[in-house]
Amino acid sequence: MPTGSIVEVGAVAADPGSVSVDGLSRLSLSNLWQAQRRFYEDEGIQAWDGRIPCHATSNPLIANAYAQLIVRFLQDRAREAGRLPEPAVILELGSGAGVFGFYVVKRLLELRESLGMADLPFVYVMSDLSEKNVAFWRQHPALRGLVAQGVLDFARHDVGASRPLHLLESGLVLEAGAGRPLIVLANYVFDTLPQDVFRVEGGRLLEGLTRGMPEGTSLPTLDNVAVSLDQLGVSLQFREVSFPYYGNPWIDGILQRYAETLPDQGFLFPSHALLGLHELVEMAGGDLLLIATDKSYGDSPPRKVSAETPELAMHDASFSLMVDFHALGQYFAARGGGAFHQPAVQATTTSVFHLGAPFERLVEARQALSTFFLEISPADLHALFSQAQIVMPGSSPEVIAAFLSLARWDPALVNLHIDQLIQAAKTAGPEMRRLLAEGMRRCVDCFYYLPGAESTLANAGIVFQEMQDYATALAYYRKSLEWFGQEPPEIYANTVYNMGLCHYYRGEPDEALAAFREADRVALRKDMMAKGWIHHLTTEIQEGE
Repeated sequence: MPTGSIVEVGAVAADPGSVSVDGLSRLSLSNLWQAQRRFYEDEGIQAWDGRIPCHATSNPLIANAYAQLIVRFLQDRAREAGRLPEPAVILELGSGAGVFGFYVVKRLLELRESLGMADLPFVYVMSDLSEKNVAFWRQHPALRGLVAQGVLDFARHDVGASRPLHLLESGLVLEAGAGRPLIVLANYVFDTLPQDVFRVEGGRLLEGLTRGMPEGTSLPTLDNVAVSLDQLGVSLQFREVSFPYYGNPWIDGILQRYAETLPDQGFLFPSHALLGLHELVEMAGGDLLLIATDKSYGDSPPRKVSAETPELAMHDASFSLMVDFHALGQYFAARGGGAFHQPAVQATTTSVFHLGAPFERLVEARQALSTFFLEISPADLHALFSQAQIVMPGSSPEVIAAFLSLARWDPALVNLHIDQLIQAAKTAGPEMRRLLAEGMRRCVDCFYYLPGAESTLANAGIVFQEMQDYATALAYYRKSLEWFGQEPPEIYANTVYNMGLCHYYRGEPDEALAAFREADRVALRKDMMAKGWIHHLTTEIQEGE
């Protein structure tokens, strides 16, 4: 039988957790997802060393949009209740490296202070299924300071797993029936969760069943390559569905409406995302705000799956799929809530879902939606930034500064355009020097250490060195060495060499000589420039004696 062919055998029992007859199971229960899970659990923080795309939704620009909406939403809720009696819980799903949570918490604190809302309490909870990620966050110095302020906590959480949420720092336990309102954030999370595949045919709903990948098969290591299930050895067979299917009336209702309204087609269904959200809604007592950015077409009904063999976008040895945000919106609507979807110009969009207080009464939150998610879409701005990279090398210093200011001096973009910044710093007049200095300080304020990442601190040091602010440059060089040590050796040697130059021009020959000797010692190729400085300074010091 050809791979991916359709075999219709009678209806399959609707036990949501069982393996169907003949060893066939739903796609969401196949070993495909177990391989995905192993990747994230085994790699831990190393998965975020450039192999997994995340910058599109984990940057200061989107963090600002999320924080603005959260603060305005909390203002609305505080106004309705008179005050917030306990800290609002903001739960981030799949926090990964932790950089986005760091950005959001910092921005929330800035907004709380600038708006005079010191009495607006919140606790931001970073969560992930990987114990290695959680352990990394708990020892990260930048995050420990936020924990000490009482605004950050951590939890190991597997989306869709029915268990209480234990906050590791405070000891607070969130569980179904607790009735604790939640604000939930999900960035590039739902596209990695298990999904099912269905087919509508003549008004009937058929489920796609599989035996999964052949025994001993693992996910290929590829970079942003589309791979079909067929290519992974995963064949689908379709059988008619009987209800109840998932055992959840709201989720089953969405499937039934799709069977009644969709044309004959195959489609993906975000079953694990929906089941996980249902658990969170129960935990929140039906009072929940969800902000999600992902590979989705917003409020469009599910798109046709070509040949009923969904394509997976491979990212190293992990993968992602398009997510049906329309189905998520249908779930919230069925429970008396609603949804806001960005216009789906890009395949990556942001949607906001809510249950609880009628959204028409949340005037501040609706204004934030209009300003930060509709009038200026983070997804659209990211597309513009990607295009801008093509023309940036030939741009003037003023254009470079304007571009980075619009991006809130995102460290990733600063590192990407550091050569242009260095050139701008060399020729900067007083006003441009002021703009560059202010921007680089904002950039450094957003620095978040990750193993193997480029040192934003060292790059900032170079910019200040070119502007002849040697004291600030030295301060950033020292901070860079504190974080990155002597790895990689070539970068370490360059940093120490630059420190030698800064000391020399500050009139500190002894410190300069020590730095040049260290640069010469470490350099993989013996540095002739360092040797020249060593000879010059040795002579100069001896003559001075």
